[in-house]
Amino acid sequence: MKEYSDKNEKENKFGVTCDSTLEFVLQAVNDPKFAASDDFHSWLAKSDDHKALYDECTFFREAALNENKPVFPDIESEWLKFSAEIDPPKSNRKYNLTRWPWIAAAIVISFVLIFPWILQKQKEEKLAAMFEKEVVLQTEDGEIVPVETVDKQKAESMGLKKERKGRYDVLNYKSKVAPSNNPKNYTYMLNIPKGKAYQLVLEDGTEVWINTGTKITFPRRFRADQRVVELDGEAYFKVTKDSKRPFIVKTHNLSTLVMGTEFNVRAYEKEEASVTLVTGKVAVTGEKADQTAVLSPGQNATVGSSGLVIREVDTENYTAWKDGYFYFDEASLEDIMKEASRWYNIEITFSSPRLKNLRFKFWADRSQTFQDAVSMLNQIGKVSIKMTSPNKAVVYPATKN
Repeated sequence: MKEYSDKNEKENKFGVTCDSTLEFVLQAVNDPKFAASDDFHSWLAKSDDHKALYDECTFFREAALNENKPVFPDIESEWLKFSAEIDPPKSNRKYNLTRWPWIAAAIVISFVLIFPWILQKQKEEKLAAMFEKEVVLQTEDGEIVPVETVDKQKAESMGLKKERKGRYDVLNYKSKVAPSNNPKNYTYMLNIPKGKAYQLVLEDGTEVWINTGTKITFPRRFRADQRVVELDGEAYFKVTKDSKRPFIVKTHNLSTLVMGTEFNVRAYEKEEASVTLVTGKVAVTGEKADQTAVLSPGQNATVGSSGLVIREVDTENYTAWKDGYFYFDEASLEDIMKEASRWYNIEITFSSPRLKNLRFKFWADRSQTFQDAVSMLNQIGKVSIKMTSPNKAVVYPATKN
């Protein structure tokens, strides 16, 4: 095996040039293949100093990667600990004077290596918290704009206008500028957190009511040949007619094509996706090419394990949320509680699985508190829904008097 020192620059068998013992150790910390090599293990066995330095470097790296919260090395305490060893019994003086500069340097370099990761993690956590609570507009280059607090000048620079229409705040992108196929056309993603709903007016005048817990991606200006948006969640569309530019809504497992009509698309993650037509006509396509159907008003298309299923429905069940209401007609309590959980951002559990299958005809105003909304269910006498903490509730069987 080749010898490595702090003074001489040498190249190891992996083609890595090391100008110091510390650099050699850090190479092993960041390269598992190198750390597992016979050469490196032989080098470790030659000196306790080698092993101590390697252990210090790996400790701080692994601590930062394994903990949920950022780990900052306590450089001051480590310095004092090793500085105390500078003046030991004479027999050990040479060993300690050789060892502690490596350790101190390792601590500092480990911190330098970890610090960018810490900053990135803190940034991601901050953004996640913002997306959970605020209506946020994200540009394709990563800029994050809190919609409800953005100043007028910033809003205008992004081509949007904030309005209030009935019960909804509105982002209005309607434009008189002619369509363009410019590939540099900006794309935005609008995030609506739990407990809120919003309205969006696209540049062609199409109105979109966006339900809670939804993300919609759209261009600042549509292309000259088509209009495409992407949806993760639920939205009601009132599409402006344009025979030359079909309007397409894409979700994770279905696509809806229209020319001008009103319909609801529901496509939350890990749930069956569906399209409900109110007026006009739409063509719905599932994940497979043969899963295609043209809907008439009053029909619903759902993509599930059995493919694309078409059925006649009461559209009010699928669109009442747009007008600010919960409306269920003989729906399972599990489905009702799922909607309430999403809107009020409350975790709801069932004390017994059988309660999930109870069916109710239920109506409530979404502006009510959770307790007021479920009190109507409690009055029916089949269940008792109780808050157990500010953000948790449990469904119990109703107690008999």
